[in-house]
Amino acid sequence: MPAESRPPVRSLFIEILDWMFLPLLLVWPLSVVVTYFVAHAIADQAYDQELEARLHLLQERLRWRDGRLFLADPATESTATPASPDGLQTFYQVSSRDGTVLAGEAAPAISRPVEPEARVRFENGRFHGRHARLAYALRPVPGAAESPALVILVGETTERRDRLASSIVSGIILPQFLIVPFAMLLVLWALRRGLQPLERLQRDIRETHPDRLRPIDQDQAPEEIRPVVLAMNELIARLERLLQAQQRFVSHAAHQMRTPLAGLKTQAQLALRLDPAPELKASLEQIAASAQQASRLVSQLLALARAEATGAGVPFVRLDLVPLVRETVAEFYDRAVEKGLELGFECEQPQAIVRGHGALLRELTSNLVDNALRYTPPPGSITVRVLARPQVVLQVEDTGIGIDPKERALVFERFYRVLGTGEEGSGLGLAIVRSIAEAHGASISLESNPAGIGTRVSVAFPPGLEADSTGVSPA
Repeated sequence: MPAESRPPVRSLFIEILDWMFLPLLLVWPLSVVVTYFVAHAIADQAYDQELEARLHLLQERLRWRDGRLFLADPATESTATPASPDGLQTFYQVSSRDGTVLAGEAAPAISRPVEPEARVRFENGRFHGRHARLAYALRPVPGAAESPALVILVGETTERRDRLASSIVSGIILPQFLIVPFAMLLVLWALRRGLQPLERLQRDIRETHPDRLRPIDQDQAPEEIRPVVLAMNELIARLERLLQAQQRFVSHAAHQMRTPLAGLKTQAQLALRLDPAPELKASLEQIAASAQQASRLVSQLLALARAEATGAGVPFVRLDLVPLVRETVAEFYDRAVEKGLELGFECEQPQAIVRGHGALLRELTSNLVDNALRYTPPPGSITVRVLARPQVVLQVEDTGIGIDPKERALVFERFYRVLGTGEEGSGLGLAIVRSIAEAHGASISLESNPAGIGTRVSVAFPPGLEADSTGVSPA
């Protein structure tokens, strides 16, 4: 599938939240509806018992006399009570099985036929345009030998029931507006807590440096993603073997090339001493220069391989950067004078202690000074400076051609060279500097020379480094 047509990969955390909260948001309105009906069922159950008691009381007060139906206490019973302040109104009706009203209100009508059974039946109905709850049963009326069973019905309007149901719904739903958001926060907290092993695993993977590969601890990984960790460790092992093979190849190839190149340069110099013809002399000089350039390239490849191989297995010790840099700068003094450049060294403190590898730091300094000498035209100056506060910083400042800001990030790439300088080089110097700086945990930056034209390269070593051993190792 083309990359453009693939759906974007979403966060696992967001995916889990979606599958947890979306069903909850769908179920919540449904729970409100269910709560509404349950609340009405609870209210009906409570008040239906009262209606049933009233029906039994009405049945006990009904009498047949002279073929007519009447109440035993007519002064205290009307067909319908007046509406109370809260809107409640009660009523009754007595009718024959064929629907003829014998006493009470004629308004309520029963929707279902009455069966000759003992239990009281309930249904919802209407009373003068208002919702009402009806209770009815087919019961005999004492007072006549052959009195037929009559349909006795009592009812009431539903205002009281509706208020009780609303109270129940409010008592259940309103707390949910507080409980559900709080529950969501708890779910968020629990989910973040549960995903912490994934975050630790992610941090371990991010901290794995290509030059210091190490397997991921699979015992600390959740069981569900342990196969992924195992596959990642296999990939890391293969990558480590590949990098080691590459470094061995570069190192061995460079060592094998140094001897014939040195011999080629020596033979060319010997041939030049024999005072050859001008045409042959020019060719021999070119051969000697090419051999010298190739020899330096081999040395740089060796330094690069050594810097990239530097990791936890190479011991770093406390050493003083001041004498190391001073001695390295002194090695370039004759070359600077020959080119007509001023080469100086400055330091703020008599000591600048860092934790590192002496040979690699010499190589770093040499490449910075060599790079400055190559790209600084005469008359010019180069200043190598060691700052010790608040952290140790090595600076090489020149008055050379400078580096365009657009190219500053590119000059640290291998074999990259700034065009138009007229200088021959391999493009490995600053790449070696970056590799050595990264091996020491140092940061490197390029900026324009504050004094004018040129460039300043700064290598800042991490502060607070502790020694592997007491004392300061010689550089």
